[in-house]
Amino acid sequence: MERIANTRIPVSYSVHLKQCVTLYLFALPFTLVSDLGWTAVPIITVVAFTFMGIEGIAEEIEMPFGNDERDLPLDRYCQDLKEEIEYVETSYYLHSLTQQTTSYIIGRIPEGGEGLHGYDDGEGDD
Repeated sequence: MERIANTRIPVSYSVHLKQCVTLYLFALPFTLVSDLGWTAVPIITVVAFTFMGIEGIAEEIEMPFGNDERDLPLDRYCQDLKEEIEYVETSYYLHSLTQQTTSYIIGRIPEGGEGLHGYDDGEGDD
C-alpha cells in the first residue's frame, strides 16, 4: 500500500496528455468547418470545454493519497474500519457467551452515529 501511495504518475505522461488534447482541439475546427459551417463553433466549444475539463479532472485525481485537502482520508477510513471490526469481534465474543443466533450479531452492527471523527451515517461515503 505504501508503494502505491508514494508512486506518482510521471510528469511526461501529464505533458503528453495535455499536448495531445491541445493538438486535437486545434485540428478539430479544420475537420468540421467544411461539413458544419458556422454551427461548428458551438460544437467545438462544447468539445473543447469537455476535453479540457476531463484533462483537468485527471490531473487533480492522479494522486489521491496524501494529506492535501482533496485527497482520500485513508487514515479515517482505516480507523472507522478498525472500530467496526472491534465491534464485530466484541459482538461475536458476547454471542459465544450467550449462544444467541448470528443473525442477531449482524442485525446489531451500527448503521451510523457518533464516532472518532464526528458523525458517521454508516453509508461508507465519509
